Amino acid sequence: MYRILKTTKDSYVTNKIIQAKGSILTSSTDSNVGQAGTIDIFKLYNEPSGSGIQISRGLIKFDINELRILTGSLLNINDSSFKCYVRLKNVYGGQSVPSNYTLSLYPLAKDWEEGRGMDVVGYRDLDSVNWFTASVNPTTTTWTSGGIAYGSDSSDVNADYYTLLSSSIGYVPLECSQSFLRGDEDLFIDVTTAISATLTGDLPDYGFRLSFTGSQETDSVTRFVKRFSTKQSRNTNLCPSLVVKYNDSFIDNQAQAFFDYSNKIGIYNKPFAVPTNFFSGSTEIVGSGSLLLTLLASASQYVTATTYSLSHQATISYQSASWAYFSASFTGSQIQIAGLNQTGSYYADVYIPSTATGLSNVLQGKNSIYFTSVWSSLDGTVEYLKGENFQMSLLQGSNSNVVDRNYVINITNLKNTYIDTDIPRLRVFVYDFDPTLTSFYLPYKAKPRIFKTMYWRLIDPYTKEELIPFDDVGTKLSADGEGMYFDLYMNDLPLNRPLEIELLIKEGAGSQLIEDQRFIFKVVNK
Repeated sequence: MYRILKTTKDSYVTNKIIQAKGSILTSSTDSNVGQAGTIDIFKLYNEPSGSGIQISRGLIKFDINELRILTGSLLNINDSSFKCYVRLKNVYGGQSVPSNYTLSLYPLAKDWEEGRGMDVVGYRDLDSVNWFTASVNPTTTTWTSGGIAYGSDSSDVNADYYTLLSSSIGYVPLECSQSFLRGDEDLFIDVTTAISATLTGDLPDYGFRLSFTGSQETDSVTRFVKRFSTKQSRNTNLCPSLVVKYNDSFIDNQAQAFFDYSNKIGIYNKPFAVPTNFFSGSTEIVGSGSLLLTLLASASQYVTATTYSLSHQATISYQSASWAYFSASFTGSQIQIAGLNQTGSYYADVYIPSTATGLSNVLQGKNSIYFTSVWSSLDGTVEYLKGENFQMSLLQGSNSNVVDRNYVINITNLKNTYIDTDIPRLRVFVYDFDPTLTSFYLPYKAKPRIFKTMYWRLIDPYTKEELIPFDDVGTKLSADGEGMYFDLYMNDLPLNRPLEIELLIKEGAGSQLIEDQRFIFKVVNK
């Protein structure tokens, strides 16, 4: 899973000294810049002379309701693969840029309003949020200390922002920071701890405060000005976002199973496209060791027999036909993603040694055989699937140490247009086009290839701008009995804009990039 959650509001507050009329100087503490195109982070030391320290602090909030919906069913926020990052894009407009500084993010302790101000020159727009006021609706809420300055632990009801999470295991630090060497880098900060605590209700969902790290706000150095794009940007890829990565992949080996190998063989129950658990009578089939998979294989064989014929007064040899059978049973369980049972999805760990008793009678010198799979309740009284065949092959070596691949790849169910509420499961079919493939005189069902390390990314097909990168955790493909697949959350993507999917296969020390295949679509409003 790779999600890009959008910001719901962003702004910054400042006590910057501005020149009102003539030589009259005034503070901008009551100004609002909620609709400005940038979040400006700066610090001025004695500019003008004798004015002391002038600083700004950013505010930003993301919509994490999508994570709330998935938490407990698909998403386990306690899993090590779950990561959240605040991403802000640098904006450079020819202005001076500070260098060698550190920015810190803290979760906010008070709700705030974005406001409608946009004057970042004269700071003449009055509204909340500002230096002293967080919000005015439905009642006026002020910051405990001007400029969102009062930080404390999560048990302090007067805090403006939280520095520590008070928990049963003690105090957990909440500061997240990033150092900037040149100064023009994008911001990409891990905020997993704060987001997890918000999802569990241990922290309020008010967003984050962005500022220079503590010591850099109080020293005698001027740092002017670091600018980040806001949600007002027309280029949606520049808008602030919360990037969420989570490993929800599962590899079912059914399309490419081997003897002497630990295979995972799955079954999926989705009546009317709704995942539903199986039942045995009134008992719901859930958890580990909850159902049974039986594999059956058979082959005809000829047996030479001899007998003595009284009528011929001689021993006669003849051939008779019979059937050889092989079967094996395995206990199945619900598929788990990071410890969470997946409704309507089951699998069994299948290991069949090539030396298993009776297997050679069915193989009869061939490299592979087809198994009929029978899924049933543990007592065998209820069958959930019978007759589905899959092939299992012997592991074989090669006389070549260089493996050249000629993959033909297609996303078979990709549409031209999706609605922004869609979450399509895209089928990626990979076929190894072998020029030595034998001819077939009857229709032949192509066998898909399965890869444990295959990834997707999203780009602009014309500018080649990368919107979602290849990621070892978040964009890893899954597999079932029909091949590879992945889910794509259309709500995270820009509207009315061509988007292209590219794929990457990693095998051993090498990789193969699948590009320029015209896997193009767009997202529209419902």
